[in-house]
Amino acid sequence: LLQARFETEHQKVLQKMCWERCAEGLLSNSEEVRSDSVPGIVADRLPERTRRCLDGCVSKFSDAAMLVSAESQLWQANEIKRQQVQDLTSKAIMGLVATAAATG
Repeated sequence: LLQARFETEHQKVLQKMCWERCAEGLLSNSEEVRSDSVPGIVADRLPERTRRCLDGCVSKFSDAAMLVSAESQLWQANEIKRQQVQDLTSKAIMGLVATAAATG
């Protein structure tokens, strides 16, 4: 649950950063994108410069998010193993102490 929440928040931050970086191309767009199929009609798509910005930004941040997620999962798995070993060690010591007290 914590992992999913972290990933969701991380994606929100990355998406916001990406849009802020590429917003200039959206807001100050003097370059009109013309439709190839119908002359004189402006196509409903982003200009080339803005598309390159978004493609690069999304790809870069998606790669970073996947790496962070993988490292987080590895760390969590290691922590679970460490806790299991610690619990097992504690139980073994308590068993030895109880056995020594009973025989002692």
